[in-house]
Amino acid sequence: MDRAGRGADPMSAFEQSIAVAGSALAAAGGPPAEELLRLRAESWLRLGQFQVAHGRDPRPSFERALADAGRAAALAPGSAVSHQQLGFAQLALGEYQIGLGVDPAPALDRAAASFRRGLAIDPLVANLHHRLAYTLFQRASYDRLHGRDPRPLLAASEASYRRTLAINPRTVQAYSNLGNAYVVAGEFELENGLDPRPSLAQAEASYRGALALQARFSSAHQNLGAALLARALYEAKAGLDPRPAIELARQELAAARALNRNDPDPLSNLATAAVYLGDYLAGRGLDPAAALAAGRREVESSLAMNPNDAEVVRTRAELGLVAARWALRRGASPGGQLAAAARDLERSLAVNAADAGTWAALAAAEELRCEPGLAEQETAPGPPAPAPAGKPRAASPAAGACAAAAARGLEAARRALALNPRLADAERLRGILELAAARGAAGPAARRQAAARARQALSRAVALDPLLRPRVAPLLDAAAAVAAGS
Repeated sequence: MDRAGRGADPMSAFEQSIAVAGSALAAAGGPPAEELLRLRAESWLRLGQFQVAHGRDPRPSFERALADAGRAAALAPGSAVSHQQLGFAQLALGEYQIGLGVDPAPALDRAAASFRRGLAIDPLVANLHHRLAYTLFQRASYDRLHGRDPRPLLAASEASYRRTLAINPRTVQAYSNLGNAYVVAGEFELENGLDPRPSLAQAEASYRGALALQARFSSAHQNLGAALLARALYEAKAGLDPRPAIELARQELAAARALNRNDPDPLSNLATAAVYLGDYLAGRGLDPAAALAAGRREVESSLAMNPNDAEVVRTRAELGLVAARWALRRGASPGGQLAAAARDLERSLAVNAADAGTWAALAAAEELRCEPGLAEQETAPGPPAPAPAGKPRAASPAAGACAAAAARGLEAARRALALNPRLADAERLRGILELAAARGAAGPAARRQAAARARQALSRAVALDPLLRPRVAPLLDAAAAVAAGS
């Protein structure tokens, strides 16, 4: 949400700044000058951020930035600015590690400590409060994605953002980033069956506060669009019509795109809007083709800027899964869409194997391969028809394919839950796949055991997210019927 600007390739300018600072340090003849080290650290840091934005490995640049900033802080321990520069480098490394699926907590905790050391020297530096708030926000966001309650860290982040604004009420970025903290709180509430709309309303107010100060601030438009998409997702889960919120989100994202053509974030969120809209339309028997085609165009434009963005590759897979569900609804084969979605999910996991949502999406793809329409109860509940007396049941090719898909899907769901034990949708998918396994089991005992596992997973999904109850209740009934018929 808070990314470096993306323009024409400035690598030569960064490298020139690094070389100039290095020459000045060599010419100094004595101990390295703290200011020159800070300037060189800043150039290494900006080079690394540019490399991240364009899908290149920034770690050598970040390591050099950390080394120079650390030496500068050691030379001037009473300088708030030196601690701030070190915190910048530690924060950038932590953000990059999040994208790789590496635990960013050590780097982010070191960044927070650096910013706090700077504030102990000068508590009136608004940017130190702002960066401390943003670091705590990133830590909270990581905790949410791994099943931990982010709200204590979000409260600390909010307090630091408000201290920033108390010192400088016209810090536009602080208003926007404060909104981001409310959005993460809303996402946590949404994932746990709570109403996120109060948190999202506070987020919208913060973004509009930023836009009141700077109407052409693209990040605030982008983040407001993302908040509106979170509202749309809640409305869809709650049985409401999400299309007005999706349209408002698209307007904000289009405004962000018009203001900054070099930022792929509005495009990736526009693609997410297409997933939500397509899923809603398909679920009501309306053709999602136009929405999905628009989403694919937006994905390709985003990937042209950063081909290694794992989240965008996953979004393309999610578009494919919506297309596959629509094909099933029309009685067509979803094989092509599922194969393409699986390739994209594997590609996304190759970049970030620690993303629980991507593993859950892979489980969803296997569920569609295994027993098309099971989630929508398009197959009749109950055990398979009994075999003739004295003859073993013959496994059909379709049953064998379903068993293999169920096994793969269950493994993907387990991987998702190992990363985020509170991911209710992964539990729901685990229940669906166990139900499929129960229906294909060879004997009554195996069917009863799989049906029991299905009931356990489905019940836990509802306990984690009560908004899933309408979707899960028929599946619980089906699992009970399979067990009773065994």
